[in-house]
Amino acid sequence: MVAQRLRDGPQADVTHPSQVSTAVSAIAAAVPRLVIESLGRHDPAQPAWIEPVEGTLLLADISGFTPLSERLATAGNEGAEWLTSIINDYFERMLDIARLHGGDNLKFGGDALLILFRGQAHADRALTAALAMQRANRALATIKLEQHRIRLRMSIGLHSGRGWSAVTGIPGVRMQHLLLGRAAAEAARAQGLASAGEVVISEATRGQFDVALDLEPRQDAHLVVRASLPRAKKVTPPDFGAEESPVAGAAFPAALAEWGLCLGQEGDHRKVSVVFISLRGANELLETGAPSAVLAALQEYVVIIARLAEELGGYLVSNDVDAYGLKFIVVFGAPVAREDSAASALRLALALTHDSGRLHPGLVQRIGVNSGYVFCGDVGAPYRREYTVIGDAVNLSARLMANASPGGILISEQLADEAGPAFVTRELPPLTVKGKARPVPVRLVEGEQVSTGTALRRSNLVGRERELTLLRALCDRVEAGAGAA
Repeated sequence: MVAQRLRDGPQADVTHPSQVSTAVSAIAAAVPRLVIESLGRHDPAQPAWIEPVEGTLLLADISGFTPLSERLATAGNEGAEWLTSIINDYFERMLDIARLHGGDNLKFGGDALLILFRGQAHADRALTAALAMQRANRALATIKLEQHRIRLRMSIGLHSGRGWSAVTGIPGVRMQHLLLGRAAAEAARAQGLASAGEVVISEATRGQFDVALDLEPRQDAHLVVRASLPRAKKVTPPDFGAEESPVAGAAFPAALAEWGLCLGQEGDHRKVSVVFISLRGANELLETGAPSAVLAALQEYVVIIARLAEELGGYLVSNDVDAYGLKFIVVFGAPVAREDSAASALRLALALTHDSGRLHPGLVQRIGVNSGYVFCGDVGAPYRREYTVIGDAVNLSARLMANASPGGILISEQLADEAGPAFVTRELPPLTVKGKARPVPVRLVEGEQVSTGTALRRSNLVGRERELTLLRALCDRVEAGAGAA
């Protein structure tokens, strides 16, 4: 089996040397170096652990991929090939810069990069890399598509400090690396204060420098106008050897291996339903409670998401950080197409809401769901890649999540129409969101209805269509007078 061979590494039954090389490269590239190191210190069969991590985080947000994806979506397979090439060339150029300064890319947030710099002079190397990335971005020519011109722009935030690195999930199914603590939130906040072409550093990062920097105040952070830094010593990038593949394989997404993905294939445009989940409160809990207790709560939550995604035919793409905590993204319709992706997405969201009573009292979730055509594919550099989704439908799902009330599920009207009348929704006033010229019609999800006989009743059963069908058939027999044990 492909999945087993990829997870077991080159010692598995792979007959051709090129297959071994491809498998090792795919496994190593799909897992951050930080996680590979932690896997070497822990038993992968014990799925959850948490460790302190210190350094400087660089969060770079790139704008332009979404309109580029929308333009190329009409060009079919050829458009997807162009987009894959453009995205990968761009990410490889930026990751090369970060890597030469000791940066470890932790996450691809669709069109964002979260990079960690550790060790001696981590802030110097992070700022040097950030400024070099902005210079490289400015040097890129405007992308011309027929009569359209699209420019990729980047905003960067830096924060230095101590955070927590946690690994959670289900070995052999889906593992998740979580970056926790104020450090991650402050990096996201600094990036949010930066405009296109700018680098903003937090007060904590400013305190890491002995040399004077030319800065401008940006709320309680600082815009870097100019920095005369000593030439940073370049770092020799680590080699990923074959002996590391069984270790990294524990964190490699089993579903991608099963489908033969994350091996450098071209991406494509697909109709998907996207579930964005915001989980707030973990960073605050870490400040007042034991890290082990917070880890236990997060482990339970991640296991629930992973199991629901597996049962309902979705894929837990990744998680990311923001100024408030964690974000999880689950997609239905990719990497494998589904006919009922909208309904399945809502069932996952409802199941999470019904399970919210099991959440730690300090944790709060918000959910946004939307559907549409997006670019799906394996993106990044040869040494660091991830399967991700990019497009306007993804962005709108994130906006809906951000506007949902605590514990609520906010969906687009389009998603509601595709999911069908089985779901109970309530129309809300149209929502004005970033990136949309007109207010977006939205609905609040309240539950799902299931037909039993001639009546419609509210049901909390999710993903049990086979069992419900059997139950209805038995009820019909009893009503017809054919009782049985």
